[in-house]
Amino acid sequence: MRTWLAAVLLFASSLIASAAGRVLVVDRLDDDTRKPVPGMLRWALTQKGARTVKFSVSGDIRLKSTISVRHGGLVMDGSTAPDRGVCIRGGSLEFEGADRVTLRYLRFRLGDETLLRRLRAEKRKRPSGSHGLDCLNFVECDDVRLEHCSLSWSCDELLSIVRCQNMLVSDCIFSEPLGDAKLHPYGEEHAFAVNASASTLLMQRCLFAHYVMRGPQFEANDLGRGDSRRVKMSAMDCVMFDYKHSGSRYTTGVENHPRNAKDATFDFAFKDNQYVARNSEAKAIEAVTKHGRHPGVRMVSSGNAVSQTASDVRAPWLDTVGCSHQRDAADGRILDDVFDSRFRDTLRSQSRVGGWPPLDGSERPGLLRFLARIR
Repeated sequence: MRTWLAAVLLFASSLIASAAGRVLVVDRLDDDTRKPVPGMLRWALTQKGARTVKFSVSGDIRLKSTISVRHGGLVMDGSTAPDRGVCIRGGSLEFEGADRVTLRYLRFRLGDETLLRRLRAEKRKRPSGSHGLDCLNFVECDDVRLEHCSLSWSCDELLSIVRCQNMLVSDCIFSEPLGDAKLHPYGEEHAFAVNASASTLLMQRCLFAHYVMRGPQFEANDLGRGDSRRVKMSAMDCVMFDYKHSGSRYTTGVENHPRNAKDATFDFAFKDNQYVARNSEAKAIEAVTKHGRHPGVRMVSSGNAVSQTASDVRAPWLDTVGCSHQRDAADGRILDDVFDSRFRDTLRSQSRVGGWPPLDGSERPGLLRFLARIR
């Protein structure tokens, strides 16, 4: 009887494991671009088939370059890491054609170190293109969940989304994209938050802080020939804090291949968001009209509140926004700025705010004050 029961339980557990896919454990913080080995993040993300990535180490995973993820069926859960978790730095993650992706309780803090080394090696003053300058980039992916993540210190957008379907971004922090001119191929202060085009997307309960614009920007763009996708993007119940030019934006026309979008519809919505600008001239929601007006663009705005101080912000979810299972000092400082209505100049380098904080709990500037507030 016991042997039969054991066999049944073993069979049932094997079915569950098969449905969830393999469990891959990241137990190293280093990176090898040519021959990644088991235990490295690059190895885990480039495997085929359904897989769940967990962590047995804490600290900064220092990528030497971008990781291109082409295979979906991926769950990556940073809450499985010990101490204060993990932070992915030095290289962006670019997902292309990868369906069924869930990322939760992770930090993506790109920084300028890898790019500056590359520019010195290539003897360039600025990069020639924008590849690898975002923290996260999703292209033609379906069924994506980005939950309780913290993104900062990008050299282009913190998050870029192109032709993705059924994408949910919730309870995330988007803060301090870098604005040094030499980090971007054009523009003098390219400290932009989120750019999305030709997607179905919902962003909810997210905090945008210390940026110039695009928090988020929805674009009537990037439809292919014969593309039947309906574009529908919404930002709801978010806080946009300390932006310089505009809090959110949408385009009224199509920049590239307008014939492909002849009969397309673009539904954009900004609902129940709270905007706190660093100056009275900054706009809450900006319509970008330089590419004309497409008849299929429809924008809905309701319940949005605008103020010059964060004292009017009512968002109880701020207590748990971002990679909050174990806060690090970088997020603690951002939340302190929000609670104290502290505006800052555009950040040029992560080094000006102390860089990547340790994740072993040895140093937590600003964090104790934040914890005292929410008790």
